[in-house]
Amino acid sequence: MKHIDVRNKRGSAKDLALSPLKERNLLKDTLKDTKDRIILLLGCYAGLRSEEIGQCRYDWLEWENYQDIKVLTITIPKECKNSRIPYKKFKQKKEWNTSIYIFDNEVANEIYFYYLNNKEGLKMSRQNITRNRVSAHMGKIIGRHLTTHALRSTYANYIINELRLPNGEKLDPMFVKTQLRHKNLKTTMQHYKTENREQQQSYLKGVMNKDA
Repeated sequence: MKHIDVRNKRGSAKDLALSPLKERNLLKDTLKDTKDRIILLLGCYAGLRSEEIGQCRYDWLEWENYQDIKVLTITIPKECKNSRIPYKKFKQKKEWNTSIYIFDNEVANEIYFYYLNNKEGLKMSRQNITRNRVSAHMGKIIGRHLTTHALRSTYANYIINELRLPNGEKLDPMFVKTQLRHKNLKTTMQHYKTENREQQQSYLKGVMNKDA
């Protein structure tokens, strides 16, 4: 039960998320180490989990065009073979076959060109990323505890509250669910700000009925 006590003391990943946008930009500009920047960008702008950040490599990336808009996609395999870091499988179901879309051109370019020049990626263990880079180094910069999952929660807040499509519309909750690779829409809806649980369930039912 030790992890529960720590969570109560420091807060959940949602509580530790980098917000507002100015704080995240300040952290991004402060980080000079290239690997630290890539970890931050993959967490805050792609929502990758720590093991996925450690395994990400050039052949996961692809540029796509949607109505003359250049978008970088990251496709995560069901498992990563021939890796120096022994992970069996990533935290996703077998039926998932989706890509993560990065709409921010500046972020997309920085990620792409890093992996273009480093095709095997960071080659870092999950423990190294979580403890040494995110918790110890980045946490020290912002002056509080920080986790890799907090970066993922930052991404959730970003695509829900800040990101807008070229036509000015917000992302649909079902699209957000796919971007975050949640199994259940209820998990995604926990990131949406609602007054109470009844309002959250009402919104969820409306979305489900509309898609039925």
